[in-house]
Amino acid sequence: MASTFKARRRALAGGRVAPNLPKVPPGKSLKKPAPPLRGPKGEPGRGERGPEGESGATGSAGATGATGSAGPTGATGSAGAPGLDGADGRDGADGPPGATGPTGATGATGAAGASGTSNGSIYNHLIMTGGSSYEAQVTTTGHSVQTGFSEAGHPGISRMRIFAAAAANTFHGWTAGPGSGNRSIFITDIAKVGYRFRVSLITGLSFAIGLGVGVATSGSSSGPFVGIMSVDYAAFSWDPAVNANLQCVTRSSVTALTTTTTTAVTLASATWYDFEIERDSGGTLRFYLNGALVATHSTNTPTGELFLKAQFRATSTNASARDVDCDLYNLQLAA
Repeated sequence: MASTFKARRRALAGGRVAPNLPKVPPGKSLKKPAPPLRGPKGEPGRGERGPEGESGATGSAGATGATGSAGPTGATGSAGAPGLDGADGRDGADGPPGATGPTGATGATGAAGASGTSNGSIYNHLIMTGGSSYEAQVTTTGHSVQTGFSEAGHPGISRMRIFAAAAANTFHGWTAGPGSGNRSIFITDIAKVGYRFRVSLITGLSFAIGLGVGVATSGSSSGPFVGIMSVDYAAFSWDPAVNANLQCVTRSSVTALTTTTTTAVTLASATWYDFEIERDSGGTLRFYLNGALVATHSTNTPTGELFLKAQFRATSTNASARDVDCDLYNLQLAA
């Protein structure tokens, strides 16, 4: 058997021994077996669908998808309950004043007040036509006094005419008081005193109108504060030689000093002026011209018994007469 195999190997190798040929085990052949024969593929079989299996467990949530586009606005919901009141806001700025309303109807006249006491009464003395209770107190010659005439708005006027030839530095005047003779009154009893005067030509005159007391030999040699208006006084003063404007002057016999206020007023000829001096309970004096306050004095004021006095002084001779008209004086006593 061995020799046969070797012979075959030689024959296959062309008479040479083929190296490294595998040994064929006994009963085996070196030929590969032929592949098995196969028929054409049959069609796949299709069995009936089996029953569905049970649902598997829910998988984990996937990642959130992108936000979709906004949908249409939904219908308005019902109104909610009212909220609490908010805090009050700050006051706004004041608006412009409104237009003035129409004037209301005049109210009914009030009842008459009770009568005052005698020391609180007002003594108002008008120089009426034919009256004789107002005295023109003459201290020198060179003038005349006329009464008994009037004009529109001035029912009774007393006129003192200073003659054209009246010598310089002569003075002429009134001392006012009810009845005849000079009547004095304590300054503490006076609440107000007033006069209404007009001078036809004020050139060449000086005057003092108010309250005063003194002696005939005292006072200035040329100005209006002389004689009865020289020691203790409160008066309106017009003296162009001293000042071109009206002045308010007070003097105290206690201090022997004066206080002077120069107003902004220049007097005119042939013009009515109301001169008033008011005293309060503290002793302060206020001077009013035609109702306007022009001076207030609280120092060097008179303290004693005084006369109501209007004193005019001719400071020079004049080409024509000068008429000094007095329409009224008013004395109001302190309550």
